[in-house]
Amino acid sequence: MPEMDIDVTADAGELPEYEVNWTDVDVGTTTKTVTVPKVVVVMGQEEVEVPVIDIDMPDGDDPEKAERTIMVEAEITYTEQF
Repeated sequence: MPEMDIDVTADAGELPEYEVNWTDVDVGTTTKTVTVPKVVVVMGQEEVEVPVIDIDMPDGDDPEKAERTIMVEAEITYTEQF
């Protein structure tokens, strides 16, 4: 384990000041050729159970029921023919 030299000073009600001498770390990127999975999505229709919420207002004035569908969309920016 490397040796550390840490000096800490603080006044009441203040965050402490500190000075730490430590290793310099650089983070970056590089380009490599790697094997990645390729996913093929096939869309089809299938009957499934979906969640529903049925709300009954306490005053008895129920507005007309409404049904909403949530759609999931995905953007594919690059495709390659197999």
